[in-house]
Amino acid sequence: MELARLFDPLPVFRNNDHWRKNLPVLGESHRVYAIDLIGYGFSDKPNPRELQVKNFYTFETWAAQLNDFCAEIVGHEAFFVCNSIGGLVGLQAAVMNAPMCRGIVLLNISLRLLHVRKQPWYGRPFVKAFQSLLRNTAVGELFFRAVATPESVRNILCQDGYDYASLVFLRGCSNGLRAYLRSLVLLSNLQRSVTDELVNLILDPGLDPGAAIVFLEFICYSDGPLPEELLPVVKCPVLVCWGEKDPWEPIELGKAYSEFDCVEDFVVIPNVGHCPQDEAPHLVNPLVAAFVARNAAVLFCITVSAAGNLHASSVFAFSRSISASLRRRFSPRSAESDSGDFDVELGRLLGLLPEEMRRKAIEHPEFLDLIEVVMDLGRKPLARFPSGDFVLSDCAITGEDIRCATSQAGDFGVDNRAGISRTLHRISAIRNRKGQIIGLTCRVGRAVSGSANLLRDLVTNGTSLLLIGPPGVGKTTIIRDIARMLSNEYGKRVMIVDTSNEIGGDGDIPHSGIGNARRMQVPQTDLQHKVLIEAVENHMPQVIVIDEIGTKLEAAAASTIAQRGIQLVATAHGVTFENLVMNPALEMLVGGVQSVTLGDEEASRRGVQKTVLERKGPSTFTSGVEIISKSELRVHRYLEDTVDAILSGRRPKFELRRTKNGFSEDFPEVNLEVEGGNASESNAGTNCFNDADSNGIFASTSKNEDAVRVFLYGIPETSVLQGMKQLSTGGRIEFTYNISEADVLVALHTKLKKNPHLQTAAKSRDIPTYIAKSTSFSQIAKAIEAVMNKQWEDDGFEFHESEATSELDKIDALEEARISMEQRVIPKGESVDLLPRPSNVVSLQEDLVRKYNLRSERVASDLGERLRILPRRREEGDEVNGGREMVNGSAAAFVVDRLPLLPENE
Repeated sequence: MELARLFDPLPVFRNNDHWRKNLPVLGESHRVYAIDLIGYGFSDKPNPRELQVKNFYTFETWAAQLNDFCAEIVGHEAFFVCNSIGGLVGLQAAVMNAPMCRGIVLLNISLRLLHVRKQPWYGRPFVKAFQSLLRNTAVGELFFRAVATPESVRNILCQDGYDYASLVFLRGCSNGLRAYLRSLVLLSNLQRSVTDELVNLILDPGLDPGAAIVFLEFICYSDGPLPEELLPVVKCPVLVCWGEKDPWEPIELGKAYSEFDCVEDFVVIPNVGHCPQDEAPHLVNPLVAAFVARNAAVLFCITVSAAGNLHASSVFAFSRSISASLRRRFSPRSAESDSGDFDVELGRLLGLLPEEMRRKAIEHPEFLDLIEVVMDLGRKPLARFPSGDFVLSDCAITGEDIRCATSQAGDFGVDNRAGISRTLHRISAIRNRKGQIIGLTCRVGRAVSGSANLLRDLVTNGTSLLLIGPPGVGKTTIIRDIARMLSNEYGKRVMIVDTSNEIGGDGDIPHSGIGNARRMQVPQTDLQHKVLIEAVENHMPQVIVIDEIGTKLEAAAASTIAQRGIQLVATAHGVTFENLVMNPALEMLVGGVQSVTLGDEEASRRGVQKTVLERKGPSTFTSGVEIISKSELRVHRYLEDTVDAILSGRRPKFELRRTKNGFSEDFPEVNLEVEGGNASESNAGTNCFNDADSNGIFASTSKNEDAVRVFLYGIPETSVLQGMKQLSTGGRIEFTYNISEADVLVALHTKLKKNPHLQTAAKSRDIPTYIAKSTSFSQIAKAIEAVMNKQWEDDGFEFHESEATSELDKIDALEEARISMEQRVIPKGESVDLLPRPSNVVSLQEDLVRKYNLRSERVASDLGERLRILPRRREEGDEVNGGREMVNGSAAAFVVDRLPLLPENE
């Protein structure tokens, strides 16, 4: 039978004022309706016996009333805010018509302790008999008249509670009365809140004709659904709030409802009884408003993570009007989220903000691309978007704004980070010297399915992978998707060691973005290395995912795990792997660095100095990735070869992977470029400046003709960019990887002197060269000023061999020649080829050879010019091959001041 036939809805709806402290506040920014369920308050109270309907006053009846009200009056989906028995009505309505319910707030929901299935087996027959006695005899009418008095209502409201351990026959009567009074929306159980106004609000509807019948019908209704049966099938978000001092619905039993998937959060309201909306509206109203804000930002999203349940007998439907244009703006985007889940999570983050700030953020055209919100005490709040910062309010942030935001976030750890349960958002705090929070950075977290597709081939074969990049480029997003990919698509046992809950989100239940991967939380940030070892020893993972390795202990733990045959996927801060090699705390991740002294023959064979830097041991990770941006990666398939190339002064090889669509599930176009060699093989001996390799392989990163194209060698790009930012130079510098396209070569002195081929390539192309003695800011600043001012056009600065050759290098070259003559040429009669040297140094060596009365000749090689000492006496009139090159006007400073050692038989 339709409800419309049972009662006629009035144009102006009237309720019994149990929400009188909530309607004015919530009504300022929303359309709000407060209704009394049929049979209660000022609603009609039809007699089921006259209608010949058995069990009329049921949760199914009230749920149908609520859904009909939303369909006919509200006109679209709405939020249900319910107290006590009303909470069961809201849940039942959401189950019966899911599209009509946008979310539910449950305030002290009824546990239904009188339900027949919660009674002891031996007491059930007596309860049924007592219910029949009340319904079918005059005993029920007499009982109702006895309790429907001001004194009885006051006494019940002032109770401190009763024993729930046993529900026996004699307690059925009093518990039934309590249940009925709760259904009339009992507003408080505390003595201080029981006023004559409150007693009259409860008692007046009970004196209406038909109230006794409703009372008896409900007492005899001990069947129907339980909250624990409805919550698993609810598909909308739920917020559960519970008054800490509720004497009838124990909070200890209510906390079990927080474990259901639909429950977003379980909020304990301190020093409040059964009706928080009346006892503490200043606490309840912000909770309701925040819940609506974070779940109403995008109405098209139906699947939501949720929380909570509360008790109430009257229900008010809470709706929010969203214009058609707003709906179009917030349509789902495949590249950003799955089924709009991200939009809902973004709404939860905005729930931390006051209404005005929240509204301005939603109205921004880049709302869905929000990066973070910054709230500093005494300053205007800022929202950061890809296009720049946006002021959310002209009013400065107050202490109350910060307290309201932190109250809705999780607990802050020792690292001053917190989160929002079941989301990936991160709330970071700034504290003053007293430990009080005076600033918040609310960073948006995103689970982007498909963000690891560019690296699928690297992680599916079981090799370990290290990702580096500056903050904010998406390292955590990629490793989160790698964990999902390996666990869901490849069925591997994946364990995430989540130090700051950034990978799996805040709360005990991890975010769905990690798939079937398991997550271990770290109690303190400095214990991450211990949790890493614990994960291996206790849980037998095939893959371990780690975020932000930053200390020697963590690097050592990762190295230990790699030796046990477990695949590692980790991130670290750094722009290039050269930064990682130079970082003493993390160099172990790439094998470590040690200084090695070479023998004469090995140094001669390599064409390097006798003291060189080499990799100490095997790298912890097989492959590495430098994250340039969200659409561009540099892949180093063989990380050990990359480290060896960096230490030897050569340019490492890498694959440049790009996608035009950013991170998404579909990659219709992926550009793959190989820097310095083939992607499938690593040839450390190949010189990356070979002219034959520069045709089509080396691609310039810039096409701007007005910019100065710079080829860097031995100097990190990030150091130059930071220097330009601090110097605020007006011109533009663009980096190129092709020496033939460069306008200028900027090189580190110690690196360039080991690569004569690069010197030759720059000279042959008339490319001016600027030499920096170190990578310090002062040296880089001088280089930037020289490049930006184009000093090579005015002053003609270029590379001179004398500038690249230090006094120590000259002394080392002469000592090499002396030892060779005294130990090999003169005693053994052997010819000796010295190491390649600059031309001016070779001239000095020739001078020394003449002092020993020996012959020499210059020999050209791929690595440069070298001197060959011959075991023949020099005759008068012999000329030195190639002539003599004077340094600083004379070579006299390097004349040996002692006679050569000759064999005794000479």
